[in-house]
This record gives sequence, structure tokens and C-alpha cells, in this order.
Amino acid sequence: MVQAGGEATVDMLLLICNKILQTGVWPKPWTQSLVITLPKKGNLKLCQKYRTISLKSHPSKVVLKVILNRLKPEAEKIIAEEQAGFRPGRTTVEEICNVRILMEKSPAPTGASPCLHRF
Repeated sequence: MVQAGGEATVDMLLLICNKILQTGVWPKPWTQSLVITLPKKGNLKLCQKYRTISLKSHPSKVVLKVILNRLKPEAEKIIAEEQAGFRPGRTTVEEICNVRILMEKSPAPTGASPCLHRF
């Protein structure tokens, strides 16, 4: 869509995106999403047999990606090295293996059961 508009469209989009990044104010249409329900298999009379998707404007996604790329390095400094969930290139499989190793190395149980908490 942007390419079809030519260089003038790209320049205008760049101007708007830079203004958003400078001021933090978004054009109202860019702040809205269209939520669509998609049916799953099964009884469609049940709410849980649907999933939703949210459609956002494409230019808004561009600005969000810029913000995400700026925040990632800062987030990496704050998030503990042990945190694996929702981090690219990491899986909880490694963390589960770590817990298992710790349990195997721990002294024999004295009647107490190990307890894991999910935060």
C-alpha cells in the first residue's frame, strides 16, 4: 500500500511516525483496532469455541516495532538471566531441566514434597 503511494506517501508516513515518537501522541485512527472472532471446531454456541484477532493499522505497527526495538536492549539489562519465558531464543525446557537437576542433587526428602510456583 505504501509503495503504491510513491515517495510522497513514504515521506508523509515518516513525518507522522517521527512526530509520534517525539510527542507520544498517536493519530486517533491508529489507536483503534478491529477485533474479529474466528470460530474453532466444535459447538459454535459456546464462547470458548472462538478465538479473537486484533487488526491494527499497518503504519501503527511500524511505530510499535520501532518502540519495541528501542526497549529490547533496556529490558535485557533488567530481566534476570534465569528468566526464559517469552524471551526470543529461550525455552522453558532448559529451565525445567535445571529444576530437575536441582531436585536430583538435593538431599533425600524428609517427608516434604518439592513445590514449584509459577509467577
